Amino acid sequence: MKVTRISVYIFLVIISIQTAIAKKVVFLGDSNTALTYLNPKNNQQIRTDYRFTSLIQNPETPYFIPGLTSVNSAVGGATTKDFLRTGKYYSNQTHRGWDKTGDFYVICFGLNDAPAKLNIFQNNSRSHLLNFERQSWELIKLIKAHSPRAKIFLMTNVPVNFEGGDFQYDRDFIIDSYDAIYRKMSKSKILNLIDTNRFLKNKIYQGNSDLRIRRYKNPVLNSSMDNSHEARRLGRRLWRTNIHYNINGSSLVAELLRYSIR
Repeated sequence: MKVTRISVYIFLVIISIQTAIAKKVVFLGDSNTALTYLNPKNNQQIRTDYRFTSLIQNPETPYFIPGLTSVNSAVGGATTKDFLRTGKYYSNQTHRGWDKTGDFYVICFGLNDAPAKLNIFQNNSRSHLLNFERQSWELIKLIKAHSPRAKIFLMTNVPVNFEGGDFQYDRDFIIDSYDAIYRKMSKSKILNLIDTNRFLKNKIYQGNSDLRIRRYKNPVLNSSMDNSHEARRLGRRLWRTNIHYNINGSSLVAELLRYSIR
């Protein structure tokens, strides 16, 4: 009995220590961070929560980060400016605040901050990028105002145009320009960089080319959007590649986060 009681006591002490040193990471971003379609609550075809923000706190996955609680405060369609509005993010679908008590913050914007068309960006690229940088610094100051000791990471975006003909304009060039702003900002001593874009491009070169969900031209979304297995059975001409991660892409991001957040 003494051994059993001692074992229980040690176990409780370990749990208490783990709880005491537990850290919270808060993710701020758009739909490619929110990834609601990879959440079983929204997709009955999957059982595991495949959002990279969830994989890193799931002890049953190889991406698990012990002692870390993950909070996904991202929202689809959001821009950096949306998160600055009275400290809340805003969209037509939702209006709620984001968690301001994190130990770590991972920020990933740009897909919606960027103009939808190349010519609009080219005509005034400097102004667009300077505005993005200014608003990003404002968001960082807001985070620091609420959580002064928080460690902040800027995370670059998914590679967009690695398959020919994905888009009618060079959206990859636009997004790379926004990612370059994050790389520039991360030279500051108070910021850290998680370069997802370069990491995934390297994975693509290694043969992991299928990182994003696919969709029909019409309807826009369909029941197989959470993975690409059905896409492989259909003619490629029926599909257009979207900008959002599929299960494979989300898992690779979780792999990178496991080695980055510390």
